[in-house]
Amino acid sequence: MIASLIQDDHFKQVMNRLTGKTMFFAQALSFELEKKKNKGFPWHIGTQSFGYHQAQDYGCTIWAPLVNIDPKGQRGGMAYVPKDAVSGAFMYEHVDPAIFRLLSERIERGEETTIDEFVHLRDGPLNDPAIKKILDHFAVEDEFEVGDALIFDKNVIHRSIMLEDGPVDSRAAFVMRFFCETSTYDYRRAHDLEIPREHFKYSGPTRFHLEVAKEQGERLVDSPYFEGQAYRSLKISKAS
Repeated sequence: MIASLIQDDHFKQVMNRLTGKTMFFAQALSFELEKKKNKGFPWHIGTQSFGYHQAQDYGCTIWAPLVNIDPKGQRGGMAYVPKDAVSGAFMYEHVDPAIFRLLSERIERGEETTIDEFVHLRDGPLNDPAIKKILDHFAVEDEFEVGDALIFDKNVIHRSIMLEDGPVDSRAAFVMRFFCETSTYDYRRAHDLEIPREHFKYSGPTRFHLEVAKEQGERLVDSPYFEGQAYRSLKISKAS
């Protein structure tokens, strides 16, 4: 079904107009919130989701809830901050790399660092009181009907909204990630994601950032990982 969608000429044309680029399908995944139980993710950007290509490379996400979302009712959707208010580019370009460097240097010096300290380093910059107040002020929380979708790039700061009391017991959302066809592999960024996993001995949600390419600067669309999967390209044929 995914292959059929992304090979559809109309879908390709819409994605081309919205992004101004030729995109390439990377991954699909899903998230679910249980009513009054899961808080989901605090304010964040696509550090993990796009932790394999260069800071200047374009990446975007399509987020589609599988139930209706009423921001004035049960909620359970997603909040995001328009980039003309606050862009998260500084996190992707500067803060996140610095956090991994800090952790690596502390480990090398034999300084004790707990996983709670690391989580605070990762989540803290966008969720400490001052910046959180700014983000909350500019946040947008949209209404969705099944079939609606939101597209946003990797530097858009966003967070989950808890599913409150109401008739829906859980909110699932389907997510698709794309990167522009000119994207190249950022070996250091990808392997930085492994530092806390190796140090704290936990398994991450995905190894995509390690498997998608092997060499610094490798063009991602040429990776053997995608061999025989030409359907992933959203390049518009001349006949279209």
